Amino acid sequence: MGLVLIEHFVHGSNVERLALGGFGVKLFFALSGYLITGVLLDARANPIKMAARNFYWRRFLRLAPALYIAIIGCAALNIADMRQDWWIHGLYLTNVKVAIDNHWGPATHFWSLAVEEQFYFVWFAVVILLPQRALLPSILVGIFLPNAYQVALHMAGAEPAFARVLLLECTDYLCMGALLVYLERTSPKRFCFIMDVLRGPWCLALAASVALIAVLASVNGDPGGTSASLIRFVRMLLTAFLVSHGLSASSSGLFNKVLLFPWVRHMGKISYGIYVYHLFTLPLLADVLHIDAHFGLSGKTGTLIAATIEAIISVSLAQLSWSLVELPLSRFKNLFAGDSVRETGPVVQTV
Repeated sequence: MGLVLIEHFVHGSNVERLALGGFGVKLFFALSGYLITGVLLDARANPIKMAARNFYWRRFLRLAPALYIAIIGCAALNIADMRQDWWIHGLYLTNVKVAIDNHWGPATHFWSLAVEEQFYFVWFAVVILLPQRALLPSILVGIFLPNAYQVALHMAGAEPAFARVLLLECTDYLCMGALLVYLERTSPKRFCFIMDVLRGPWCLALAASVALIAVLASVNGDPGGTSASLIRFVRMLLTAFLVSHGLSASSSGLFNKVLLFPWVRHMGKISYGIYVYHLFTLPLLADVLHIDAHFGLSGKTGTLIAATIEAIISVSLAQLSWSLVELPLSRFKNLFAGDSVRETGPVVQTV
C-alpha cells in the first residue's frame, strides 16, 4: 500500500519509471491469493451452498462498505466523474473500463479491486468444485496464463499497456500465493524448504543480477522486449521474497518484528480504506474545499507538502471508515448459522 501511495502522491518521471505502485499491487495480489485460497481450502469441507454463502458474504462485508462509501461520497460531491461512472465501479468493472478507454481516469485505482473481485468468483469455482487432484494443475495454469495472454495480444497486434489491468494478466501473482498455501497444506516439508530458499540471500542476489541485465538490455535498445520480461521476473522474485517473510511473522528477524508492531498491524487493518480513499483527497481539497495542497509552492517542496497532506487525510478517512462502519459491520460476519469457514487475519489486509 505504501508503494502505491508513493507513486500516486510523489509525482515525477523517476518515480513513474520505478513503477512502485504496480509492484505494490502485485504484492497485494500474491498475499490475497494466499489468504483467499486458504479460506477456500477450508471451505471444501462444507456443503457448496454453505461455502458460497459464507465466502461471498464475508468478502462483501469486508470490501464493499468502504468502496460504496467512496462511490456515494464522490457522487455527492461531484468529483472523480463518479456521477456517470458509479455503476461501473460498483459492479467491479473498473479494469474493463480502463482497458476499453485505454487511459487512466480519476477513480481507476479501483481496477485492482475489480481484478480481485473477479478472481473471487472464478477461484471459488476452481477450489470448491474441482477434485483435489485438479487443484495443483489449475494453480500452475494460473501462474503461466499471463504469459500466454501476452503472446496472444502480441500476435493479435493489440496494444498491451492497458489490457494488462484485466484478470488474465494478473493471475500469476494471485496463483503464486495460492501455490504457497496449497503446498503448505499438502506438503509441509516441501513448503518449509521453499520458504527457506526464498528467504535466503540468494533470492535478492538473483533479483539484483537479473535487474542489472534488464537495465543493460534497455540501454541497448532491447528490440525483443527482453527488458520487460526480465523486470517481470525480478518482480516475481521480490514478491516471493517479501511474501515468504510476511508468512513467517513469528520469527525473530527484524522485518518480522516490525510487522508485529501494534501500529503496523493497525495500519494493515485500515490499509484497504486508505487505498480506496487516497486518490480522492486532492480533488476534495481543490474542487470542493478550494484549498491548494501545495500552498502555492512548486518543485519538490510543494510536492512533499501536498503528499504529506494527502496521506494524512487518506489515513484519517480510512480510520473513520474503519471505526464507524467497517468494524461495526464486521460483527455480522458470522450471521449465517453453521459457519465454519476460517476468517483471515493477515498482518496486511488485501485490497
